[in-house]
Amino acid sequence: MAISKRDRIDAIERAAARCEYCQTPLDYTPDPLVIDHAIPLVKDGTDRLDNLVVCCWGCNGHKFTSTTAYDIETATIVDLFNPRIHEWNEHFRWSNDSTFIEGSSPVGRASIDKLNLNRDGLLNLRSVLKVVGLHPPK
Repeated sequence: MAISKRDRIDAIERAAARCEYCQTPLDYTPDPLVIDHAIPLVKDGTDRLDNLVVCCWGCNGHKFTSTTAYDIETATIVDLFNPRIHEWNEHFRWSNDSTFIEGSSPVGRASIDKLNLNRDGLLNLRSVLKVVGLHPPK
């Protein structure tokens, strides 16, 4: 079943037109917009709005069909950040210069590593967006 146009629009509005993982504004992301599945279809996820995640192609490509990852600090496998059940600010914070995403929980740390949320291109983009007042997100 294909994702409806209405669900795509609703998902983008719910995400405030940002990648729900790396927080990049979709108007400025160097990667195309993707509608991801928090629980991948191959793991019995659905195309329903409550399973859809707006993200950039880079985050989607790193996540692929994963739902868990390794947290080096606790040496355990943990769930990846899921915007449908987790709050971003409970698992991540911005570095002092607002360019790096730092993990504040096992979920956050594992997700940063797995999705490569501090890719070079994103760090450069965040620096530029910060200069023009568009970063960090409010």
